[in-house]
Amino acid sequence: MFVVLEPAITFAQMHGETLKRGLIGCLPGGGGGVSVLANSLVNGMGLFNYRITYASQRRWNGIEWVSPEGEIYRMGSLVEGEDSWYWQDGLGPNVSGLMHGITGWGGAMGIVTKMSTKLYPIAAEKLETEGISYDSCVKLPEDRMKWYNAAFSSEEDVEKALREIAKAGIGFVVNRVPGLWRDIAKSRGNLAYRNMFWKSWGKRTREEVSGRRVLRVLLVGRASKAQLEYEEQVFKDITEKSGGRILEARQVDEASFFAVNSLDMWQPTGMFGDCDVGMESLRCIRAMGESWRTKETEREYVDDFLDPKGDTPWYMSYNMGRLYYSELHAWPDATQMDRGDVAYKPGLPERFMRWRVSEAGKIVTETGGQSFFQSLVTPTRLFSPAFQNYDLWIDRFKKDFDPNEISAPGQPYIYDKMVEEVFPQAVTDELKETIAKVADGPWNGNPEA
Repeated sequence: MFVVLEPAITFAQMHGETLKRGLIGCLPGGGGGVSVLANSLVNGMGLFNYRITYASQRRWNGIEWVSPEGEIYRMGSLVEGEDSWYWQDGLGPNVSGLMHGITGWGGAMGIVTKMSTKLYPIAAEKLETEGISYDSCVKLPEDRMKWYNAAFSSEEDVEKALREIAKAGIGFVVNRVPGLWRDIAKSRGNLAYRNMFWKSWGKRTREEVSGRRVLRVLLVGRASKAQLEYEEQVFKDITEKSGGRILEARQVDEASFFAVNSLDMWQPTGMFGDCDVGMESLRCIRAMGESWRTKETEREYVDDFLDPKGDTPWYMSYNMGRLYYSELHAWPDATQMDRGDVAYKPGLPERFMRWRVSEAGKIVTETGGQSFFQSLVTPTRLFSPAFQNYDLWIDRFKKDFDPNEISAPGQPYIYDKMVEEVFPQAVTDELKETIAKVADGPWNGNPEA
């Protein structure tokens, strides 16, 4: 099944109709209020990517695209006619890849006016809302959908459980959540939110938080109630054999379906302050996490950013355990970042940018990860030598389709320019050395390295 969309349709609007029919798309981390078409062109990744492919370009069918110079192109099965939205070009790479690689163009390659995207089966149950936003949630039909939390004493036990879950083929959402996210979830609500969070989080010690790892899994009986019962028993068995124990979980949702509270995680400091992300195998994600946990114990990090107290980073399983995604966070206080605020902390914006670009970027790159932030909030040209010099391909496409730079002038290199001109100290010598080392490695086609 598929749905044909124009730019203004949001995920919440789409799912309001498709869930009635037992079908769902891939809701991104940006929440239910974002455009399906626009988000699919930018990143298109979210919690449902455990069972639904993480690559939005694999979920596309037909695309109607207006190039920067005004030419109208119809891709995929649209070559058969304006009503043929059912498939892409064919097996393997196809021309729709021009619209999106790991990330999108940031507006630099014309406008997509229509798109068809695939829908996937889910239990045909109505999801009832409860409360008034922001103090709101979606009640899950517990005979077809259930959240489970499982606590483990080590990262190794979590990884063992993750591998067994993937082998068993169970689950709809599978992710490892940091301790501070659990306090965020408990503190949803009114303007007192921030105080509620800090009252709870401030009492927790590093020993308490770092000594427990929590796996959060959504099980869905897509075909029947019996399927949910089967997956529940398998998950419980895997948890026990992996040294974990089941924790109580509220059977509501705030961030996976309609994402009514998707902005909650910004509120503890008033700024999300995401550093960087990495996508690779579980082995690479483990190495990335170990390096980051060591790095964030440094005095500068603890003084400038929200201290996760040793339980970080968040990561989740994509494509039934074949790929993993993780985020490295550094959340500064928004008032301390604002030069016009009395709480402004001199030098913090510059230090944050160094952590954003170099400290996190170095760890992601040297542990084999691939960021999806290039062209958005990461300097594209800076990192491209470590990733097969993909900026050369960007320039070639741009020259062919937009030689006069009509579409979003300066993109996808605006972030490069900002770092070079405003935050040049954000790029450290250590990062440059790491990029050069990776660029010279055998994985980039250098057999003698």
